[in-house]
Amino acid sequence: MRKLYLLFFLFTNAFCYCQTYDFDVVDGVLCNTCWEGAQGPTYNTFEATQFSWSVKQNSTITVASGSKNGYVPNAKNTTSYTNKVFSIGSTFLISINSTGSVHYESGNSGSCNTNTSVTSTLDNLIVNGFAGFSDSPCGITARISKFKPSNFVITNLNLENPNNVCAGEMLNLSVNGAGLYPDVAFHWQYSVDNTTWIDLPIAKNNRAITEFSIQEILGNSHINYFKKPLYFRLGYIGRPFSETFTITYSPCAPVAERIFYQGPKCNGDNIQAIDVFFDRNLTQNEDISVMYVINSVTSAISLQNTAVIKSLVFDSVAQKYKYSFSNLGTLENGQTYNIKYQTRLNEQNTGALESTNTPFKYIDPEKLSFNTKGELPSCAGGNDGFIEITITSGTSPFHFYKNQEEVTPELSGGKYYIRNLSQGDYNIVVTDTSNCIDKNAYD
Repeated sequence: MRKLYLLFFLFTNAFCYCQTYDFDVVDGVLCNTCWEGAQGPTYNTFEATQFSWSVKQNSTITVASGSKNGYVPNAKNTTSYTNKVFSIGSTFLISINSTGSVHYESGNSGSCNTNTSVTSTLDNLIVNGFAGFSDSPCGITARISKFKPSNFVITNLNLENPNNVCAGEMLNLSVNGAGLYPDVAFHWQYSVDNTTWIDLPIAKNNRAITEFSIQEILGNSHINYFKKPLYFRLGYIGRPFSETFTITYSPCAPVAERIFYQGPKCNGDNIQAIDVFFDRNLTQNEDISVMYVINSVTSAISLQNTAVIKSLVFDSVAQKYKYSFSNLGTLENGQTYNIKYQTRLNEQNTGALESTNTPFKYIDPEKLSFNTKGELPSCAGGNDGFIEITITSGTSPFHFYKNQEEVTPELSGGKYYIRNLSQGDYNIVVTDTSNCIDKNAYD
């Protein structure tokens, strides 16, 4: 019986929220143009001998209406409506009919008779909040304004800690009335200051349940909002549909503040070092379950370290806690990379962070390549032989070695010459600015 009772309560509760809307209807005969002049107020007016208007749903069901005969003084009436039920796909017809005259400040007058109407869909009313005639023609108004869904309540589907979100954790927001309103009613917005509101990305918007990480909406700047409140609501600019839902954004993990990266020394070599510096050490029962290098554009994973990290090393120079990658290799040349890691407390996932504030670029040094050509002495026993060296790629300055002794060759026409050689075998080695050699050379 208890289960049946709870189901009945939820059903009736949902029914109370079923497609209900709040809005105002404004009608009346107004000043067409009013302003305060040097001699006092001057204005154009419309005098109606007959004025009627109506707002109808699907052209047949009267939502609101009014009729005045005889002289109608300048006035505007606002009537508020709450919890009105409209079905998905409804349309609205706003009509006005009037007979009267307009009086201009110049003293001239003229007739102004109106019989016209406009239509609006329910979706358009939700998005725009307005439909009808705004003080025209001839100063007449009949319009819907401040249109919005009623009774929207935001909840976090993570009930364990609904008002706190860890970095990397998915925020799962929901609103009552799922399936009962058009999608445009579930228009999510967020704010970092509770003043300026920004729409969620299209892929995350216009749905009763939306799921995203804070980094997805704030990008790399998300780290600037650790330990600060963030605000969410349903609605459009200037027209909230719900109360503000507030969460506190927390790293829930040590934060990688800086990365020391030392790239490969020579072409094709492994990276020399990747050290990650954190703002604090791991606490008791806290660990880093996985850490890896991630491409900042494609999110491809490299150099993954799956060994559980249970402690960090204090670096006395940097005055930070450090982890040093041990499984160093190569990456894709010219690509930019970040560090990403998952922390746990008591073997339960906490913060998942990416070091987007300290990216590094992998550059594989230019390969050193050269070839040689020898010329024998002009006569037997002579010493006017030489070796010609052509460097095809590499980074200068270059150093040259003949039989393990450094020599200074002659540079001519972009080629290097080691001269004054007698006939014999010579071992030639060339190194570049990083003391790299041609690994494929047979010298």
